[in-house]
Amino acid sequence: MPSWELRDEYATKLGAAVDVAMQTPGRSIGSPLQTSYQEVQIPLDITATAGNMAAVRAAYASRLPNLDGNPAWYGRHAQVMIGRIDSGSYETSVVCPFQVWKFGGSPQLRIGIVGGELVSGYAAYFRAKFGGANGVIVGGYGNESCYYVPSAQFLPPYSSGGSYEGGWDPDHPGIAGGSMTVYGHIGHFRGGTTGVEATVINTLNSMFA
Repeated sequence: MPSWELRDEYATKLGAAVDVAMQTPGRSIGSPLQTSYQEVQIPLDITATAGNMAAVRAAYASRLPNLDGNPAWYGRHAQVMIGRIDSGSYETSVVCPFQVWKFGGSPQLRIGIVGGELVSGYAAYFRAKFGGANGVIVGGYGNESCYYVPSAQFLPPYSSGGSYEGGWDPDHPGIAGGSMTVYGHIGHFRGGTTGVEATVINTLNSMFA
């Protein structure tokens, strides 16, 4: 059960681990240093047909009275989305910056920095593929941060009860919910073979090569 006491306990443990790590010599890195940067569009799960956008607009309009007891920002987000739909100014994808540093040496150290708040599964995936923490470091909040970057497990059909990190609610899977209402996007990220997880993994794998 979440509590302030548990917060304090975990924060103390995390701070102690960081303190130990800072006093422990790390691995050596070599040269040359190779850098790369690119921006990639990650698709939102929005179908931009007139019929579907009318349904999306109606779903947002149903949030305005706040009969479901949602946070206040849901209503403000809904108003903005309705305005974008009416003006045709909504986006069907979100730009995401990717930056990679590759240091020489053995083993080679790769550092991949992605915009937004990456869920931890991505770091686990790349550590398993590139030799653990000595071989790769993956992080978020790089160059831009205006969305969570969920993995497939946070999106339909793998998650059926909604997901804050995935940016959707179970009553409205086709429009933004959770974190996406905070960041101001019209829908959550698309899943599947052309969606957010595939985009992140394919892009970083290509840049790490």
